[in-house]
Amino acid sequence: MLTYKEEFDTFMASYSAGAVSAEIIGREICQMAQYFCTANIDKAMTEKAFNKIYAQLSSSIEDSGKPISSAKATTMAEATQEYEKLLDAKTEVENIDQMINALKSLQKGVLQEFAHVSV
Repeated sequence: MLTYKEEFDTFMASYSAGAVSAEIIGREICQMAQYFCTANIDKAMTEKAFNKIYAQLSSSIEDSGKPISSAKATTMAEATQEYEKLLDAKTEVENIDQMINALKSLQKGVLQEFAHVSV
């Protein structure tokens, strides 16, 4: 199974090799939308996992018997693998969103070019 990056690279290679129709670009947009939905679900799940870690840390007690400070809990939570996974998941969603926007712009340009040629 191709990743969204490989899919986009493959599409861009075929675009660079010659003319690509607005219909083909539309299919690519739909494929990227599917990747976006999957990545967004993954992001939500990683955010839930991170929030559990953060909740545990923020309700913990220091060795001195005092509640841990909010700043310390945040710092400790951001040092976990769950936070790293959350950052990666957010980046994936942002990347796919940018690719979809680029494809929409490309499709619009192809449609406008086709309209000018058809006149």
